[in-house]
Amino acid sequence: MNIGELRQELKTWLSGKLRIDCWGLGLPDSINSSDKPPSIGLDKPALDITFLESQGFGKQRIVTTETVIPFQVIYRFDASWKYDDLPRSDAETILTQILFELQTPSCINFDISQLEPSGSVSIAEHKNGDKLLIFEIDIKAQFPLENTVINTKIFAP
Repeated sequence: MNIGELRQELKTWLSGKLRIDCWGLGLPDSINSSDKPPSIGLDKPALDITFLESQGFGKQRIVTTETVIPFQVIYRFDASWKYDDLPRSDAETILTQILFELQTPSCINFDISQLEPSGSVSIAEHKNGDKLLIFEIDIKAQFPLENTVINTKIFAP
């Protein structure tokens, strides 16, 4: 497993737990005529990549790696929603369930030896009065990093 594979597995798992219209870089699109607020998932850069221990030598070497992968899932509610009417309590309940399930690393992949999830739900106001309900989920993971060679010309010297 490598960090890219871990990230993809976490994105797939989160997409099964929360309605995520798309993965991207910005805010959800404006509200048109939908009965559900648009949403977007953001996967941020892996943080604090460290190597804990290794086994073997050369191409057979396996290193236990630890990193934190932060995610945001943002829902955009139109300006007609009042702050007190936003489903924050429901969101916090769902977040609690997600964090609880993530206590078992095998729910993502049997190669993951440890997961330490944390998260929060916040609300922000967008410039046009729309409200953003934001899930912040940080997942600290330990997994065996395989010695894989990436065959790409994009990053080659």
